[in-house]
Amino acid sequence: MALQQSEERYRRIVETASEGIIGMDVEGYVTYVNGSLLHMLGYNFEEMLSRHIKEFIYPEDYADYDRQIACRSNGLPGYYDLRYKKKDGGPLWCMVSTSPVMGVDGTYEGSFAMLTNITERKLAEEALVKSEKLYANAIAATSDGIWEWDLTTDVTYYSPRWYEMLGYEVNAFPMNLEAWKSLCHPDDLEASIAAIQVCLASAESLSFMIEFRMRAKSGAWRWIRGRGNVVDRDAQGKPRKVAGTNADITERKLAERALQESEERYKRLADNAQDAIFLADDSGNILDANRHARETLGYSREEFTHMRVWDIDLSATPESYSRLIATCLAQGVVTVFGSHRRADGTEYPVEVQTCVFQEQGSNFILGVARDVTDRMKMQELMIQTEKMMSVGGLAAGMAHEINNPLSGILQSLQVIKRRLKEPSALSERAASESGCTFESIQIFLAARKIFNFLDAIEESGRRASQIVRSMLSFSRCDSSGHQPVEIKSLLDKSLELCATDYDLKSNYDFRNIKIIKNYDSRSPSVMGLATQIQQVLMNILTNAAHAMVGSREPCLVLSTRLEDGMVQIDIKDNGPGMADELRRKVFEPFFTTKEVGSGTGLGFSVSYFIVVNHHRGTIEVESESGKGAHFIIRLPSALDREAPRAPLAQR
Repeated sequence: MALQQSEERYRRIVETASEGIIGMDVEGYVTYVNGSLLHMLGYNFEEMLSRHIKEFIYPEDYADYDRQIACRSNGLPGYYDLRYKKKDGGPLWCMVSTSPVMGVDGTYEGSFAMLTNITERKLAEEALVKSEKLYANAIAATSDGIWEWDLTTDVTYYSPRWYEMLGYEVNAFPMNLEAWKSLCHPDDLEASIAAIQVCLASAESLSFMIEFRMRAKSGAWRWIRGRGNVVDRDAQGKPRKVAGTNADITERKLAERALQESEERYKRLADNAQDAIFLADDSGNILDANRHARETLGYSREEFTHMRVWDIDLSATPESYSRLIATCLAQGVVTVFGSHRRADGTEYPVEVQTCVFQEQGSNFILGVARDVTDRMKMQELMIQTEKMMSVGGLAAGMAHEINNPLSGILQSLQVIKRRLKEPSALSERAASESGCTFESIQIFLAARKIFNFLDAIEESGRRASQIVRSMLSFSRCDSSGHQPVEIKSLLDKSLELCATDYDLKSNYDFRNIKIIKNYDSRSPSVMGLATQIQQVLMNILTNAAHAMVGSREPCLVLSTRLEDGMVQIDIKDNGPGMADELRRKVFEPFFTTKEVGSGTGLGFSVSYFIVVNHHRGTIEVESESGKGAHFIIRLPSALDREAPRAPLAQR
């Protein structure tokens, strides 16, 4: 609020300044004009905006104007008189103080000028040359202080106004050059005298215009614009008399300083923000972007000014941009989501808060864009965790319900096989009572391959039992028995065990995979159960190996490092990778891309619960189609012996 009030105060200063203020771009077209100048020239704002400045200058003065603009384009400020053409056709003489607007790369981008109406003073000066009487009248009428310096006698004259503008009584001090020097600010004296000497040395009656500070009676420093010229020379052309005026420009200087400080303050505020900030017009042209936006997207400020909003925001179109402006005008601040594209072609999701403000009859759009990549990953992780917790509870209930009848089936099957395979007195007597021998029954069962069917039933039952045990692991979260585990050794041991994995049918051999190890020697041990962590590692390694079947140069890269108190394990493969919709389902129970009978779809689900629930860590996968997969596991370091943090779902 204070910042807004400060900016509004400075804006009122500029708008209510008695001097005209005008801004032009590099081509000379008007970009800004304040009310004072509009009043001086008799135009309204729309009649001047975007028109070339030469439309308001007399053609015979074009050459003088072009010389001045040449100096601005070289980065030099200027002070000169110029005649402007009013709307009614009459002349408006102005004393112009102009400064160039330079870009960060030093290029000329336009100019900013303060115009003081000196038409009356011009008339007064002309009258001064024509008549001493008119000269006296001009002294009495003008609001500027008038001075005259006779070089032959070293006597000076200061008009009453010259004293009054500094708060002194008339003739409060002697009329001589030393009086002026004593009042001039020490930092401005040397430059002021130098400007006067240049004027005196010129044979072409070159006028001078200087700005300096003078000490007022109150002790405060007042900014003065002094202007003068040689008005009398001897027969040899040597200057004999110099005359000129002093104008109090303190108000204008304060306005300039306030405006500059406000611009610098807002520029620092915007450039130090940790979000990307953009300014655009109602046509979608990007006018400016802060430092964070330039660094994040990889464009320079100059490149941004040649782009439109939809060049970087993939979700924006000219039509949607117009609708957004209308919504902002109706509702105020509006939040939208989109995707920004960097200069290198990469994209990332953003949340953009937008608002519209109006200035000089035009709409301008301010957008603050925040990278929400991490937030979306966290939301995705939370959704996945909640889903897994729900499925885990369901799986636990189902497993308990299935486990009891399954145990009865397997126990009964074992009894059947034992009674049919192992002879006993009871079995032989029962066979005899049935009119046959126990051996004949065995011969019949073997001939009909009944024993093979029983073995298949038992194998299927044990497979179902294994699935039930995996499902039960969802509901367990037992951290008892956690001990320091050396990850690098566990990775090596897991690789040794995986090296024995071979499948003749699919021409798969783990030993054909190139292994690259990037272990950080500073990585400490982790707290956990070695067998469970090894189960996770082997599950990832074997799945990666199977995914790379058919690859010309299959490769696995294993890395470890310590980051924020967690030991991070990275396992990367150069297999076919997976699309985003598949990547999101990797840790879901019973999800698999393998053929029927090749997997239960529980491997990664169990791994997820081992890492997240049993070890209070995190596991995630990054992958794109054709670019391999990257599994990232983070486990609590053994250096921190405090109780492990609760998993994300519980937090």
